Amino acid sequence: MQKEKGIVSIKVKLLGVIVPVVIVSILVLVLIAYRTSAGLIESYSENLLESSVENQASQIESWLEQNIGAFQIVKTTIENTKPDDKELQTMLDSYYNYNSN
Repeated sequence: MQKEKGIVSIKVKLLGVIVPVVIVSILVLVLIAYRTSAGLIESYSENLLESSVENQASQIESWLEQNIGAFQIVKTTIENTKPDDKELQTMLDSYYNYNSN
């Protein structure tokens, strides 16, 4: 009986050591995976945001260039025709909604 009791206690002692070590190892691996994933997600998010900002800046710049071009046409037309006040008002009214972007 003594031998069986000693063998059982060795199994229990081994399990008592191995199980916590395995649990701690798994927790460490999960923590490392979490930190790595969080870093990757943050990096991808920053890259996506930067790309979106660059795209929007490009669209705004294009929109401004279109509007400047439209205003330049109106300015040149007015300068070349040198209209009086009534003709100028008629001309400006005709350009209303000319470039409605």
